[in-house]
Amino acid sequence: MLAFSADREDLAEAISRASQGLNPHPSQPVYAGMLFSARNGEVEITASDGYMTFSAKTAAREHSGGTVLLPGKMIYEISRYFTGSHVAVDYYENKGVAEIFAGRAKFTLSAADGKKYPKWQDPPEPVGTIDAEEFSLAVRKVAPAASKSHPVLRSIFLHPDTCCEDRLYIVATDSSRMGVAAQSWEDAGLLQVPADPLVPVPVMERFAKAAATEDRITLGWNSKMIGFGAKGLQVTSRLNSGTFPKNWKKILDAAPENWIAFDPAELARVVKMAQLAADEGRVDLTFSGNDLHVSSQQQGRTFSDYIDTDYAGEDMTILFGAQVLLDGLSACKGEARMAFTAPLKPVFLRSGSFSYMLQPRRDMKEEANG
Repeated sequence: MLAFSADREDLAEAISRASQGLNPHPSQPVYAGMLFSARNGEVEITASDGYMTFSAKTAAREHSGGTVLLPGKMIYEISRYFTGSHVAVDYYENKGVAEIFAGRAKFTLSAADGKKYPKWQDPPEPVGTIDAEEFSLAVRKVAPAASKSHPVLRSIFLHPDTCCEDRLYIVATDSSRMGVAAQSWEDAGLLQVPADPLVPVPVMERFAKAAATEDRITLGWNSKMIGFGAKGLQVTSRLNSGTFPKNWKKILDAAPENWIAFDPAELARVVKMAQLAADEGRVDLTFSGNDLHVSSQQQGRTFSDYIDTDYAGEDMTILFGAQVLLDGLSACKGEARMAFTAPLKPVFLRSGSFSYMLQPRRDMKEEANG
């Protein structure tokens, strides 16, 4: 029999963080469960889909140590409605049930011995630490640029800068666009780290969400696994295999020298309006003098608006997919800059330590030759 009690808010938070490892369509029935392990004055809660594992810990008063496997989705939903100051969990192995007491409420759930839960490898040793809030924000900025289907590019690429060991690049691309965030980090042993990891996008996004309110996080990887750590939270995942495009840094450094300052929030507002009248998502941006003209049309609908820029070159029209452009603009905060050289050449957006490169719509080729 397992029996423990824990602070209501702390336990609910731990369950919520661990639940990021649940898969709505688990490959095996056992992965529909959450593993609770009580020992040494703590309860550890684990959820996995066989490829990644989220484990969260919180202090607990242990009455009888052991493990129990509870229905994952159900215990997560129940935890959102806990009442009282403490929650108690009692598992009766001979009955195959667990009783959960929260305030005056009592829940009885089917349960199984935690020994049935597959064991997971220990996470790799940490190789560096990084500010949790900055890391989470960087992941949210670059993730939209990752491919939704390519077996290798469904990843976020991590690259410690060997020339500047206090900087970590976080990169994603789908071959037609690329998002890059450069973050300061504290290296704990780069010489011992193998090839730069390709981390599955869902792992990065879920960890970033779960750890966003922490102070600092740790990262460590080997040739097959990566581990992320925060206070009371450990995430371990398999890495994607393959080779990330080797020219990503060359593309990043190939930005034109002349940059245009613009308000990203204002341009995003106008592009969203243009998207409503966009034929197949196509939005036209025409640079003329200090005006940026945004227009679109579809089946009798048209849209046209202007915003101010400091552009001083020749008149130029560039066509974009509205959503691809919006993904980059939404990651730009405060003052932003844009650079380009020709209608069919890559366009660069920069805001702080974030860079976004996107290829204009190829529709332009026919119009340029027409």
